Amino acid sequence: MRYEFAGFRFDPERGLDRGGRRIHLPRKQHGLLAELLAEHGKVLTKDQIVERVWGRGDVSDDSIFRAVYALRRGFGAFEVDPIETVHGVGFRMAVPVAVAETSRPTALA
Repeated sequence: MRYEFAGFRFDPERGLDRGGRRIHLPRKQHGLLAELLAEHGKVLTKDQIVERVWGRGDVSDDSIFRAVYALRRGFGAFEVDPIETVHGVGFRMAVPVAVAETSRPTALA
C-alpha cells in the first residue's frame, strides 16, 4: 500500500517523499510512521508501538517519545505536524490519509 497525507507520499518499501524529493527516515521512525498510517487515524497505543516497531521487549516511554519527536521534527521542516498525541493512550495521524494499492509490474506487462 501507498499512503498520501499532507503533501507527502509514503510507501513502506520505498520510503517517504514530498514532491518527488526523498526524505530519509531512520529505521524506527520509518516503522513508526508505517504503523501510524496503517491505523487510518485510529489511536496506536504505546503497547502496540512497542510490539510492532520494537518487536516487544523492554522499551521505555522515552524511546517512543524520542521517535515521535524525531518524526515531528522532520515534518516541521515542511511546517506540518501530522501526528497527534492522545494523552495517556498513544498517537495517531491527525491529517487525512489516502490509501492506494501499489501495483507491481508483471512479466506480462
